[in-house]
Amino acid sequence: ILRPGPPPAQSPASERGVAPGAQESISLEPGKPVERELSGGQSHFYEITMTSGEYLRITVSQLGIDALVALHTPGGKKMGEVDGERATVGSETISAIAEAAGAYRIEVRSAEKSAQTGRYEIRVEELREATAEDKYRVAAESFFREAEQLRRGTLEERRKGIEKYQQAL
Repeated sequence: ILRPGPPPAQSPASERGVAPGAQESISLEPGKPVERELSGGQSHFYEITMTSGEYLRITVSQLGIDALVALHTPGGKKMGEVDGERATVGSETISAIAEAAGAYRIEVRSAEKSAQTGRYEIRVEELREATAEDKYRVAAESFFREAEQLRRGTLEERRKGIEKYQQAL
């Protein structure tokens, strides 16, 4: 049973293993960036309501912490995840086209459990009806992420990664 109010001081949520769905989500809106502090092992959750066929692009600017960004459908299925350069500066960008109407969930978490506290800013760069160009962009980003994962693998996986990079182009 979930009860309102903060968790007990001696047992923070990150140590209790609370399911992500039980954590509060902050609503995101275009033109209203959110800046927050993030420590190793922490996750923050955001929601944005989209209609079917809308294009979304979110940017997370890293200010002293390596952030990983994941986007989930209203049903909880992961649409994509980005953690580009594994650096504590720069930004992570994720794009998607809504397949169904509903509240999409964005997770921002520290890429390393033992990371020092840093800050980040999350912003909705675009939220609008998708164009044909957006569909190509989202597909290319997906192929690129797959290729990045494969390039760290075996020789055969690296060869498959080259094919994914070519598809991304």
